[in-house]
Amino acid sequence: MIHRYEGRAVAILFGITLLAGLLRFEGATQGYWDTYITAPAAVLTGHSVDFTLKDGSSAWHPSLSHVLPDDLVDRDGFGIVTKDQRIGGPLLAAPFFAAFGLFGMRLLFGLSVALIIPAGFLAARQAPIA
Repeated sequence: MIHRYEGRAVAILFGITLLAGLLRFEGATQGYWDTYITAPAAVLTGHSVDFTLKDGSSAWHPSLSHVLPDDLVDRDGFGIVTKDQRIGGPLLAAPFFAAFGLFGMRLLFGLSVALIIPAGFLAARQAPIA
């Protein structure tokens, strides 16, 4: 049973960690997020995506039909809008992107970081004491 003070402490830590996650987020097109999560999530929600190479040319020329999975397939390029062929992350991110735009990516990141606190607390409470 969770005591009242424990629940409050977890809620306060969750709030602080959520705020830290929201502020720490570097951007939806930084590092891992761009081709693995943001671009497929945008395509899933019907938005056009264009990757620009260092020389300014376009790396991908999508023509969206608004039909899945056709919009995720790029037969002339690397095969699919997500480089590593994984689609789980974008499926999770797509509702956040559809509802909140790019802020949805920041919110998803903040929630992912913040949920570590209550998950860790609950896991520690369930662990047997030796």
